[in-house]
Amino acid sequence: MISVRPQRVPNYSRQTSAASAGRARNLRGLVTHYVRESIMRGDYAPGSPLGEVELARRFGVSRGPVREALIQLEREYLVRSFPNRGCFVTTLSEQEFDEIVRLRSVLEPIALRHARDRASSKDIAAMVRRLSDLERLAAKRDQRAYVGKDYAFHVAIWELSGQPLLTEVLKRISAPVFVFEAIVEKRYVDADYDTVADARAHRIIVDYLARKTTSDAHACLQPVLDVAMHAEKPIVFGKLTRRGNAAPHHKPRLRGR
Repeated sequence: MISVRPQRVPNYSRQTSAASAGRARNLRGLVTHYVRESIMRGDYAPGSPLGEVELARRFGVSRGPVREALIQLEREYLVRSFPNRGCFVTTLSEQEFDEIVRLRSVLEPIALRHARDRASSKDIAAMVRRLSDLERLAAKRDQRAYVGKDYAFHVAIWELSGQPLLTEVLKRISAPVFVFEAIVEKRYVDADYDTVADARAHRIIVDYLARKTTSDAHACLQPVLDVAMHAEKPIVFGKLTRRGNAAPHHKPRLRGR
């Protein structure tokens, strides 16, 4: 007697549902990518509103994927949302910048000390490679890529510290600065910023991890923080147009009503 195995009826509703979910994810990903690139390219200046309706019309999609894209971009610190006001391209005040640098000057040496205590030869070799990447990008004057690698360099140290709460706090307070620097990368180019010197300031941090210097953690981090406060800050906030030259002060013009 021949036994016939019952055929399993395909669950077309489940397949259709899965396919629809996949398309929705792809669409959300595409919208997120295009809005991200538009912000980084300067299509939307810092502080510009990002209306769901306008973005949906621009990309030819419904408001759902746009809303999800903006949520993701807020997680990446590229966008800020405010109740009853909407979403805006992230911006940074000088007061926030100063406060972040001061907090890093207190917290980051703690992470660096713990990182040195835990660093293996493999960890140190990885940091040497990260430093080489920084110096390579600095020589190429690829400012946007440099900012990303700079952030990754510091995150690697924080994670090496083995202090998850401290690491999370440092990421939370530092990421907005690095993101904003990437958004305004053209200001660095216009000011002829010395990225090579910036990268060079990171060398003593790697030396500290490798126990090649007697300087303490705070002293090893101070050159990087000094660069941020004294060399980068005037550029980030548009107060320097060429190396050493202050941006001209323009008296604001009043618009007629």
